[in-house]
Amino acid sequence: DVSDDHIIFDFLSTAYKDWLAMDDDTGDDDAERILAPHINAMARAFEDSNAKYVSELEMLEAENARLQKEIEDLEKATPDPAVLDDHFKIMEEDKVKFEEYNNLALQRSEKYEHRIQVLHEELDKIVDELKEVEDERRSLQRAVDAQGIGMQDIDRMNSERERLQKGIETASQRLDEIKKKVAEKESEAGQKLEELERMVDKYNTLAYQIAVIPATAANARGRDYELQLTISDSSDFTSTNLNASRNMAPSAERLLADATTGYLPGHILNLDLRGQIRSNFLMLRKEISDRRSAAMEDMMKDHD
Repeated sequence: DVSDDHIIFDFLSTAYKDWLAMDDDTGDDDAERILAPHINAMARAFEDSNAKYVSELEMLEAENARLQKEIEDLEKATPDPAVLDDHFKIMEEDKVKFEEYNNLALQRSEKYEHRIQVLHEELDKIVDELKEVEDERRSLQRAVDAQGIGMQDIDRMNSERERLQKGIETASQRLDEIKKKVAEKESEAGQKLEELERMVDKYNTLAYQIAVIPATAANARGRDYELQLTISDSSDFTSTNLNASRNMAPSAERLLADATTGYLPGHILNLDLRGQIRSNFLMLRKEISDRRSAAMEDMMKDHD
């Protein structure tokens, strides 16, 4: 800034002119009086020049105070460096995780792109197959048209096929129901057969105890009173191993006399229990009762 130099130059030039115009015998007081206006003018000029700098200085001081305030606010608002370090570490870890996720996403993207390519190839194959099927359908349609079979005939045959299919399904359902009922009847008959075998065993045991079995026993009189089942022994449930397999269901073969016919009630046992056997047992009971009565009378006579 050369404004100060201009002020001094103006002062010197004007004051020098007045100083040269003084007489040699001019005293100091007169010289000061003559130069005083120039000095005052120079002082006012310096004051005016400095006023601008004072205003700028005040503005700069205010700006400095504002900046100092902002610096203090920033210092207060700035987080702790340790916290910033922790945040930085977390961000670094997140960066690594994100890079890993990004790599994984890229791998998946490549995998899906490859899969999409494969699906496109399969789709092209399906389109080709569909085209072949469509061509075959048109060829068959032409063949059908050539044979004189119309769409109505085809619809009628389809309807007939559906009707037959429904009939087959209905028959299958009825067959399943019949099989279920037959299985229930077979199970019931098997249980009855097991019960009958137990009764036969009980009969033979009691008959042995009253000495009518075997035929050589005292009360048998040469007759065969042993009761046996006259059914098929093709399965494992024969009378000889019944006790070892009592918990198992009897096989269906034991319930049949042949492949399609069952047993009649009178053909299951070897003895007619309601006929001759019952009569013989009644006679035996009467005989035993008579012998018991006679023995009691003899005992009474001996007692007397």
